[in-house]
Amino acid sequence: MRPFTLLLVLGILNVHCKEEAAETGEQKVQVIKDCTGDYLRSAAGDLLICNSDAVAAFRNGDFVKARFNQVARCPEKSQLNCELLHENKGLIEVKEIRKISTGN
Repeated sequence: MRPFTLLLVLGILNVHCKEEAAETGEQKVQVIKDCTGDYLRSAAGDLLICNSDAVAAFRNGDFVKARFNQVARCPEKSQLNCELLHENKGLIEVKEIRKISTGN
């Protein structure tokens, strides 16, 4: 029974890791910046960006096309002194991003 339990646990961990690393296709989203952090906004909601340096060149409200991975946590995020609550649908790491005109 022990080998079966071990295989079951390893299988669950493998599926969990694959879910976290799943990269999205390119999506049209909007950059949102406030004192709580940087986000990509889609029809599904706002996603908090863990690697904010990826959007440093963009302004609040810019429309971009981006590819990103959902992640479980942001290891390099520090606590901000901000009294605003910005609800989000999860954490992401931006892999690729480029600005587009609002008409695209």
